Amino acid sequence: MRVPNSHSYANHKAEQIKTAQRQAELEHVLEKHHTTLVVMNSAEFIELALNIKQQNGMTAKQAQQWLVSLLQLKSDADKIWQTYESNIKFIAGFAAIGLDAGALTVIAKDLKRSGNAFAKYQVQKFQGQQHIILEGYAGMRKHLTGTRYLASNPKIVSMGIGELGAVNAIKVGFIVSVVVSVSFHGLDQLMNDQRTLHHFVGGVAADMVYSVVVSVVSWALVAKYVGAASMMAIGPMLAVVVIGTAFAFGVYFLDNKIQLSAKTAAMLAQLEADITAAKAGSKALHADYVSDKESFLKKLFAIPDLRVF
Repeated sequence: MRVPNSHSYANHKAEQIKTAQRQAELEHVLEKHHTTLVVMNSAEFIELALNIKQQNGMTAKQAQQWLVSLLQLKSDADKIWQTYESNIKFIAGFAAIGLDAGALTVIAKDLKRSGNAFAKYQVQKFQGQQHIILEGYAGMRKHLTGTRYLASNPKIVSMGIGELGAVNAIKVGFIVSVVVSVSFHGLDQLMNDQRTLHHFVGGVAADMVYSVVVSVVSWALVAKYVGAASMMAIGPMLAVVVIGTAFAFGVYFLDNKIQLSAKTAAMLAQLEADITAAKAGSKALHADYVSDKESFLKKLFAIPDLRVF
């Protein structure tokens, strides 16, 4: 009788145990994250909702009344959105400016504590690095408690002081504009049954174009102003707020006039229709080819059908 090697046998058993443990862990994870996907049309979904309400204690009539009140609430919400949609869009366009104005207020209040809300700063180089030196009594300020900061100091940059601060304010404004645009058009598609994916993509794309143009032009204008060796500490952020406000008004009225969002949505819808038509035509040609190759090739190359009598 052959006796197995005790060491290899033990290793084999240990490996079997580890494999069984891994399989058990995998089964546990799969069971824990198990999800059932059910595809239903609108009628089936409504029937399911009514059945759930009845299982929870409602009568059939109460469940129907619940559904009617829910649909009425949705209808009222849609009407309110369509009534104030333009106003909401106008206000949303100033979201980034509102953040910049808030930062500007914080800077002005902090500088006022040290004596003058319009205190200046100077840009000087120390050991090859640019520093911003603030006027006033630093000990009386709440946020800017120092007299000298690196130009790249996070506190200085976040408060929009100096060239890097202006760049950061414009960058943050661009990001906020994109987030607000996606949120607005997503909500618009949800609240307005006439909106499609084309309107969502077209609206966001148009807003992106406006935001890029405004950011580039704003920086080109602000860069000339913030490049000085000495200026008001609130100057860069004030310039960003003033220029941003002007562009926000301009973009709102320009879009109302040229309707870039609507035109982009229409273009996307037409492109989708053209692609669908092209696919249908391709399928028809393939069907003609499969059914009668000879006739298909004659039509394709305009070969006359010659018959010898």
